[in-house]
Amino acid sequence: MHDPRCRPPVMSTAKIHAGSFSIPPDHPCLPGHMPGEPIVPGALLIDRALDLIAAHRSAPIGPGPLTVKFLLSVRPGDEIDLRYDVSRAGVIVFDGHVGKRLVFSGSLGRAS
Repeated sequence: MHDPRCRPPVMSTAKIHAGSFSIPPDHPCLPGHMPGEPIVPGALLIDRALDLIAAHRSAPIGPGPLTVKFLLSVRPGDEIDLRYDVSRAGVIVFDGHVGKRLVFSGSLGRAS
Protein backbone atom coordinates (compact mmCIF):
# COMPACT_ATOMS: atom_id res chain seq x y z
CA MET A 1 0.00 0.00 0.00
CA HIS A 2 1.25 3.51 -0.85
CA ASP A 3 2.33 5.59 2.16
CA PRO A 4 1.60 9.31 1.44
CA ARG A 5 4.39 10.35 3.83
CA CYS A 6 6.96 8.85 1.44
CA ARG A 7 6.31 11.22 -1.45
CA PRO A 8 9.31 12.93 -3.03
CA PRO A 9 9.48 16.70 -2.42
CA VAL A 10 7.40 18.75 -4.87
CA MET A 11 9.72 21.12 -6.68
CA SER A 12 9.16 23.96 -9.11
CA THR A 13 10.46 23.48 -12.64
CA ALA A 14 13.09 26.23 -12.40
CA LYS A 15 15.69 26.48 -9.67
CA ILE A 16 16.80 29.80 -8.20
CA HIS A 17 20.28 31.00 -9.12
CA ALA A 18 22.08 31.54 -5.80
CA GLY A 19 25.30 32.77 -7.39
CA SER A 20 28.72 31.47 -8.33
CA PHE A 21 31.90 30.70 -6.46
CA SER A 22 35.34 29.25 -7.02
CA ILE A 23 38.10 27.87 -4.85
CA PRO A 24 41.43 29.58 -5.53
CA PRO A 25 44.50 27.46 -6.36
CA ASP A 26 46.27 28.74 -3.21
CA HIS A 27 43.53 27.55 -0.81
CA PRO A 28 45.24 25.91 2.22
CA CYS A 29 43.44 22.55 1.84
CA LEU A 30 44.64 21.90 -1.72
CA PRO A 31 48.36 21.04 -1.41
CA GLY A 32 47.65 17.68 0.24
CA HIS A 33 44.54 16.86 -1.75
CA MET A 34 45.76 14.89 -4.75
CA PRO A 35 49.29 16.33 -5.13
CA GLY A 36 50.19 17.11 -8.71
CA GLU A 37 46.53 16.93 -9.80
CA PRO A 38 44.65 18.98 -7.19
CA ILE A 39 40.89 18.62 -6.88
CA VAL A 40 38.65 20.55 -4.54
CA PRO A 41 37.44 18.44 -1.58
CA GLY A 42 33.70 17.80 -1.59
CA ALA A 43 33.30 19.03 1.99
CA LEU A 44 34.67 22.43 0.96
CA LEU A 45 32.34 22.60 -2.06
CA ILE A 46 29.28 21.82 0.05
CA ASP A 47 30.33 24.23 2.80
CA ARG A 48 30.60 27.04 0.26
CA ALA A 49 27.37 26.02 -1.48
CA LEU A 50 25.33 25.99 1.74
CA ASP A 51 26.84 29.33 2.82
CA LEU A 52 25.87 30.83 -0.54
CA ILE A 53 22.31 29.49 -0.33
CA ALA A 54 21.94 30.82 3.24
CA ALA A 55 23.22 34.24 2.17
CA HIS A 56 20.91 34.29 -0.85
CA ARG A 57 17.90 33.36 1.30
CA SER A 58 18.97 35.81 4.05
CA ALA A 59 18.26 33.03 6.53
CA PRO A 60 20.32 30.37 8.26
CA ILE A 61 19.99 26.85 6.99
CA GLY A 62 18.69 24.59 9.72
CA PRO A 63 20.08 21.20 10.58
CA GLY A 64 18.76 18.19 8.78
CA PRO A 65 19.83 15.19 6.79
CA LEU A 66 22.31 16.11 4.06
CA THR A 67 22.61 14.00 0.92
CA VAL A 68 25.14 14.83 -1.79
CA LYS A 69 26.28 13.13 -4.97
CA PHE A 70 29.54 14.20 -6.59
CA LEU A 71 29.49 13.48 -10.30
CA LEU A 72 32.70 15.10 -11.58
CA SER A 73 35.87 16.51 -10.05
CA VAL A 74 36.16 20.24 -9.50
CA ARG A 75 39.58 21.80 -10.06
CA PRO A 76 40.92 24.88 -8.28
CA GLY A 77 39.75 28.00 -10.10
CA ASP A 78 36.70 26.32 -11.69
CA GLU A 79 33.66 28.62 -11.49
CA ILE A 80 30.76 26.75 -9.86
CA ASP A 81 27.28 27.99 -10.76
CA LEU A 82 24.88 27.15 -7.91
CA ARG A 83 21.11 26.74 -8.17
CA TYR A 84 18.59 25.61 -5.58
CA ASP A 85 14.91 25.22 -4.82
CA VAL A 86 12.95 24.69 -1.60
CA SER A 87 10.10 22.17 -1.55
CA ARG A 88 6.81 22.80 0.23
CA ALA A 89 8.11 20.50 2.96
CA GLY A 90 11.16 22.73 3.45
CA VAL A 91 13.73 20.49 1.77
CA ILE A 92 16.48 22.44 -0.02
CA VAL A 93 17.52 20.77 -3.27
CA PHE A 94 20.65 22.18 -4.93
CA ASP A 95 23.08 21.54 -7.76
CA GLY A 96 26.41 22.89 -8.91
CA HIS A 97 27.59 23.22 -12.51
CA VAL A 98 30.94 24.03 -14.05
CA GLY A 99 29.96 25.37 -17.43
CA LYS A 100 27.20 23.06 -18.65
CA ARG A 101 28.49 20.08 -16.66
CA LEU A 102 26.64 19.03 -13.52
CA VAL A 103 29.38 18.38 -10.93
CA PHE A 104 27.33 17.82 -7.75
CA SER A 105 23.75 17.72 -6.54
CA GLY A 106 22.16 17.26 -3.17
CA SER A 107 19.47 18.02 -0.67
CA LEU A 108 19.30 19.23 2.90
CA GLY A 109 16.52 18.25 5.31
CA ARG A 110 14.42 21.26 6.13
CA ALA A 111 14.94 24.96 5.54
CA SER A 112 14.56 27.06 8.67
